[in-house]
Amino acid sequence: MEQTSNYDHRASELREEDLSLTEQVEREAELLKVCYNQPVLVVIDELDRVGDTRGMASFLKAMSGSNLKFLLVGIAQSLSDLDLDHPSVERQLWPVNVPRMRKDELVEVVNRAIANLAELDLHYKFTSNALDRLIDAAFGFPWFVHVIGQSALVKALNSSVHEIPSDLLQQAIEGLVTNKFAQRFRDDYQLAIRDSYNREVVLRIFAAWRDSDIPTLDVYAVCKKLGVSNPALYKGHLCSERFGKPLMNPGFQERGLIRFRNEMFKQYVNLTRSLYTNVDEEVRDAAKTAWRIGER
Repeated sequence: MEQTSNYDHRASELREEDLSLTEQVEREAELLKVCYNQPVLVVIDELDRVGDTRGMASFLKAMSGSNLKFLLVGIAQSLSDLDLDHPSVERQLWPVNVPRMRKDELVEVVNRAIANLAELDLHYKFTSNALDRLIDAAFGFPWFVHVIGQSALVKALNSSVHEIPSDLLQQAIEGLVTNKFAQRFRDDYQLAIRDSYNREVVLRIFAAWRDSDIPTLDVYAVCKKLGVSNPALYKGHLCSERFGKPLMNPGFQERGLIRFRNEMFKQYVNLTRSLYTNVDEEVRDAAKTAWRIGER
């Protein structure tokens, strides 16, 4: 408590001084070190969400010292995708490969949640079909299990149902577009589509390809069957800043391959209803016919 009071008092005096941003950060780090006898670690999360990182690497390199370190966290296909402007900073980054969870691991997530509820005398369970649908919808991402599963449990509670059936689970999936936890994905989707039927068709066909590396020729063929005569134009839109860059051309891959910058967003696109009527159903049917999805 004494350390905190001392820091609060001295920090208030520091902030009254006319200092530049760099000077403020340096002085804050020094003050924290003096008051708590510990160096400072600043965690910058969701670096992949930063629209313009120009100058950031130089600033971090200049500010880092024995009293102050920075930890950068972000999702990217490679370090170059983070677009930092200082090679020495990139050399200090350490990529961590995070594989998708296996189906049995996702089932264990659900089982633990059900067990925790039972300890609170709240007895719920998923039917086998509903559980299979939930695990398939998650596509290896535990976030979808948590968000969709929680929504299904709330619906069960409101309906006085203790065994969650497939139709209630489907309602939870369709409710992703209004789920507050999925607002980021909803905003990204709106930015990508805006007022273009063709762009929604192209985005959804890219998302329908089940592998991470998506061959443009296969996608373009399906797009043209659905009436989009120039799908490359809309692919270009979806790789641009103006539309949020949901797609990318990975530089380390062969030409003609596209990836989603965020694979979770790709699955969100697959799970939610389209803005334009019947686009989701038309894309699903066309992709199933062209690529025999479910048989590959």
